[in-house]
Amino acid sequence: MAKFFSHYFLLPLLLLALCGCSNEKILQKLASPEEQATAKHYFELLRHKQFAEIEKAADASIDVPGMRASLVEMYDLIPPGDATSVKLIGVHRSTVNGVSMLELTFEYAFSGKLIWMKSTVKKDGGKQTLIGLSVDPQSSSVLKSAKFTPRGKGALFLPEPLRISRA
Repeated sequence: MAKFFSHYFLLPLLLLALCGCSNEKILQKLASPEEQATAKHYFELLRHKQFAEIEKAADASIDVPGMRASLVEMYDLIPPGDATSVKLIGVHRSTVNGVSMLELTFEYAFSGKLIWMKSTVKKDGGKQTLIGLSVDPQSSSVLKSAKFTPRGKGALFLPEPLRISRA
């Protein structure tokens, strides 16, 4: 009987706890300010054409002959001027055999133009290296593209009731 009640009371308590948190607050908790600063630093290096610094920070496993050309292509996608806003929109963290990887995605706004900057950093022991960097122009903000609207859903769009299965 106690197990029955715990299932019915735990879910509402969990939902109540999550209601007070926005996606932005959750993402901020998943990536420390230092980790975010590291990712933004790589983007700033790219914005200021400091390709040698990026190449120096790159992991030895990605010694790609065309890296400089790729960095120049990414640089060309960045609008001129300073960003008017920067938002953390994605965090992916994994650890395998003591090696951790952290991928952070930021949305940068530049005078009406949006880009997503993604950086992936690997930590192995005390050594930190860059294993991924990308720049992707976007037509709309992640908040607009991910916003739920009932348009086009019809009357049949109703959530399924919660079912708890007992093994």
